[in-house]
Amino acid sequence: MSTARIAEANQPFPAHPWSRNPLKTREDVVAACASLLDPLEAGFSPECAMVRIGGTGTRFDETAAQIEGYARPLWGLAPLLAGNSHYAKTHLFVKGMVSGMDPSGSEFWGHMEDLDQRMVESCPIGFTLAIAGKDFWQPLTDQQKKNVEAWIGSMNDKEMPNTNWLWFRVFANLGLRANGSVAYNQERIEKDMVHLDTFHRGDGWSNDGPAGYTQMDYYSGSYAIQYLQLLYAKLAGDFDPERAEEYKRRARVYALDFVHYQEPDGHSIPFGRSLTYRFATIGFWSAMAFADVEPPAPLSWGIIKGLLLRNLRWWSKQQHIFPAERHAEHWSWQPYWCMLAFAALAQPPSHPFWSSEEQPHPFAQSPSPLPSIKLLKHPKHIMV
Repeated sequence: MSTARIAEANQPFPAHPWSRNPLKTREDVVAACASLLDPLEAGFSPECAMVRIGGTGTRFDETAAQIEGYARPLWGLAPLLAGNSHYAKTHLFVKGMVSGMDPSGSEFWGHMEDLDQRMVESCPIGFTLAIAGKDFWQPLTDQQKKNVEAWIGSMNDKEMPNTNWLWFRVFANLGLRANGSVAYNQERIEKDMVHLDTFHRGDGWSNDGPAGYTQMDYYSGSYAIQYLQLLYAKLAGDFDPERAEEYKRRARVYALDFVHYQEPDGHSIPFGRSLTYRFATIGFWSAMAFADVEPPAPLSWGIIKGLLLRNLRWWSKQQHIFPAERHAEHWSWQPYWCMLAFAALAQPPSHPFWSSEEQPHPFAQSPSPLPSIKLLKHPKHIMV
């Protein structure tokens, strides 16, 4: 064996359970999500309000960085719990939320200010309160609930970046609304939603900002805008049905473009910002299942299931992807945005996403029901 091969084989730590997971069924995906949550226990602070694992720096303070460590994994834990699956260490995250929002406690997250990084973390927390309130809200005391209301509700009068960040305040309020909180602000949600809708350029594609912004990458879809629109469509359908249906319509149109960004072997085309989010690139397909959006022909639930599972399996076989840290956005907890891929876990095994047989990518079919070359007007991409 050559020295190079010996160096490659020299792995001092055991392989992560993810690499041995077949990733074929809902139970496999639940196990995969749990396997990403389990290692965090070692990094929890004494009162569980912060998690520290990584050692890279951030542009913001260390407390905010470790709040990221607490909050980002909720994107996976919340749908796992909402789908009636069990995670044995859920209590650590509940304890962390209570501790972090207690202004008299030793691990208080601090009061939010204008343009505060803490606003970002309020989004997964709001989402968690909205769909997993049985675990994160109902067990709280009255005082603990008041602390949660005060901390999350404090966003409503703060200045925010004119980007996808505005969604974070929307989801903070959705979490409050789902639990009957007096801090919920419908007027604030509607103002933010009206403005966010101005980002839409057409055919389901949105800029990550108002007119004049030109960025269209995974933030237009799986990382933020399409993803959060679909979650909103599910959570706000009872009080904002017209907008919810419009978001579902946009998703069906967008899906026929976005499928071109996934390859038959499972990997997504690497481009744009924040590639360290890993399999968050296929979060859009998971969100379609979460929101019960009927796939547009020629797509089907079996095809969408395959798009998601093949990407997870592809990542399970990557020992490393050029580990030199030259990525401008490689901050401590960025990789845990990958948990966006688990939204479909909120659906039960009987949902057609899970019950359908996995189907190959349309490009692997002969003849393919999709065009092999497609000009995408809004992102100005030619897909081949």
